[in-house]
Amino acid sequence: MKKLLILTCSVVVSVCFSEIVRAQSDAPYTEGPVWDITMVKTKYGMTDDYLKAIAKTFKGASEEAKKEGLIVDYKILSLATN
Repeated sequence: MKKLLILTCSVVVSVCFSEIVRAQSDAPYTEGPVWDITMVKTKYGMTDDYLKAIAKTFKGASEEAKKEGLIVDYKILSLATN
C-alpha cells in the first residue's frame, strides 16, 4: 500500500512539473515588431527610375496593408554611394 501511494505521488508530481517546464519558453527572442529589409542595387543612373516604379506599386500596397493593420509602418531608405 505504501509503495502504491509513493508511486501515485511520484506520477502526480511528475505531471505537474512537466506542465511547469512546458510553460516556459526557450525562444531566443522576445515578442515585438519585426523589420523585413530588402537591399536592391540598381545600375548606374537607374535609381530614380527604380524609386518612381516602387512609388506606384510598393507604396500603394504598403499603405493598404497599414490601413488594414497588417503592418505598423514601412520605410524606403536610400543610400548614395560614391
